[in-house]
Amino acid sequence: MTEEKVKKGEELLKKLSYLKDQRQRWEKGEKIFRLEVYTTTNYGRDVISIDDSFINFNEVKLLAIAKINKRIDEVQREFDEL
Repeated sequence: MTEEKVKKGEELLKKLSYLKDQRQRWEKGEKIFRLEVYTTTNYGRDVISIDDSFINFNEVKLLAIAKINKRIDEVQREFDEL
């Protein structure tokens, strides 16, 4: 294995570790604590708190975990092909 492949493998392992940690956090999650949105205006940037009662946490959680699982599969596949 070349040095380049070793470095790429290390990078992919870090990504996998990060993604698995994020998945675990989402799986443990029970509700949204604080929700803010970021906006840009002609005068700069604003961060605005919004009401989370309009968001179904369980739906968001399922979508987030599904996206994370997809990324884990992609990164794992890339790692396996090294």
